[in-house]
Amino acid sequence: MIRDEVWPEFTRMENGERNHELISELTELLDRTPGVDVKQAVDRIFRRQGLGYRVAITIADAHVSAAGIKRLFKGYEDSVAGRPGRRLGHVLHVSDLRPWMQSIADLAILEIERIQNV
Repeated sequence: MIRDEVWPEFTRMENGERNHELISELTELLDRTPGVDVKQAVDRIFRRQGLGYRVAITIADAHVSAAGIKRLFKGYEDSVAGRPGRRLGHVLHVSDLRPWMQSIADLAILEIERIQNV
């Protein structure tokens, strides 16, 4: 998924193919923040600093090693060139992912039901 969907999307963003969408979303968020010069902030992000990217991946036991993590992030530098600080990567190791995700889904369902009954 990372290789086939995320890296190509980052490449499109780097090529400016989604700037109009990103600027629109960013402007909408910044408009809600008091004391922010929206035009200046957008200019700084898109022209001076460049975009920054962050990928967070949930990993299983098979990838819990430096080599395993390196494999997962292979291609990141090709999609987002420049200084390493533009590319952040995070991993969360969960040994048994499906039951863990199911427990989160179960908690979310309980919370939704609680809210609906209030």
